[in-house]
Formats: sequence, structure tokens, C-alpha cells
Amino acid sequence: MRWQDQIPNIDNVRWALLWVHNVEAEFHRDAANLRDEVRAHAELRAAYQAAYDYVLAYDPTLREWASATDTPFCTREQLREYLQAFYDYVFGDRPEPIYPPPNDEPCPHEKNKRGQCVLAVAEREAQERNDDD
Repeated sequence: MRWQDQIPNIDNVRWALLWVHNVEAEFHRDAANLRDEVRAHAELRAAYQAAYDYVLAYDPTLREWASATDTPFCTREQLREYLQAFYDYVFGDRPEPIYPPPNDEPCPHEKNKRGQCVLAVAEREAQERNDDD
């Protein structure tokens, strides 16, 4: 079972939880619309918030997030910061979200011989070791 299939209310919140973060989406407009929806409809807020609470607690890997949203992040810390800022924007009082990085944004970290970010590779390898334990 894929990680996103375990998200509460996923069949009803997939757009608000995953597709809104796709780099091809109209992020600025969609994020504002989502924020307006949760402020106007308590039942939607509860469903969306339960889903986001799950994702923040689950802490998806970079590969899992990119596979579900087509939006890559260089490091897991960058993804965590982005998700928390988005959560605080939609459900709290943060005035603006952090925008997702474009697919062609250069990674500022050192690269390995294959051109991959060494931090992203190290995070992925550590996660794979943890999954094996």
C-alpha cells in the first residue's frame, strides 16, 4: 500500500493535499482558494486538517513526496519546512506560504559523480536503511 493511501479522507482531499503542491498547478491561486475553503466550511477544514496532520506526522521521504506531487525537494528539511509553512498558512495565521521549488531549480549542495545532490542521496540511503530495520 502506498503511503498516501493511508491518509485520512484521501479520496475526498487528494486535490487539497497532493495536487495543489504539483509544480504545474496554479499554486498561488490554489493555495489561497484552499485557505478560503477551510475558513468557510468547518467540515472541509476538519477533513483537510486531519489529512495534513497525518502527513506532517508521517514525514514523507523526498521520493514519496515527488512521486505523489511531481514536486522534488533537495532535502527532507526543506520539504518539512515547506509543509509546515503551508499548514500554518492554510490553518493558521501565516500570511504567505513558502512556494514549492520549480523542477528546474538548481540544487545549491555538492553533487556526486551522477549529478545528484549528496544530501538528498544521503537522506534516501538513511531512510532505506531504516526501512530495512
